[in-house]
Amino acid sequence: MASDRYPPTSYRLQLLLEELDSQKFIDSVTYEDQEKIREIINEIREYVKTPSVSIQDPILTMVYKAVDSVKTLITTTAHEVTKNMQYKPVSFGTDIPNLLKKLENLTPPCEIKDGEPANIISILNAGMIYKMTWMHGNKYASAKREDIEETERTINALVLRSIEMSVMHQNMLDNFPKKRVSE
Repeated sequence: MASDRYPPTSYRLQLLLEELDSQKFIDSVTYEDQEKIREIINEIREYVKTPSVSIQDPILTMVYKAVDSVKTLITTTAHEVTKNMQYKPVSFGTDIPNLLKKLENLTPPCEIKDGEPANIISILNAGMIYKMTWMHGNKYASAKREDIEETERTINALVLRSIEMSVMHQNMLDNFPKKRVSE
């Protein structure tokens, strides 16, 4: 359902998916991981398809057309508001595969490589992709409800811990000046 302030969730997700395509995020992922991520994104796309609006409901038709007519304005405004925080396709392509490997080993994905804290958005993206990949695997289909809930709690805990650790690491780097070699 749409609130009085936002278009429906499925429509907002469609806007995000269009932005993923227009910014070529998936193309930035290494080839071996690209197909897995493309498959997940396509499943999300299928899941959130907005059902066709019934001609018999003129209010829904009018609302849908109004939101669709300002789609470009929504995208432009979002770009302007987040100008200093934009998440680049290159980050997605380089960070996600490394962070997914850490999650597969049940290691908090808080660093891209030793000494370099991961971007929070990369951590969240990796967590979501890992959870969706796990949910589509054979283990999920044959797992008991308690095991599924425990695994989801574990993944969520790893992601949250990673964010905490990454923020602390970045704060340390920002607040402690590097020693000069001569010292």
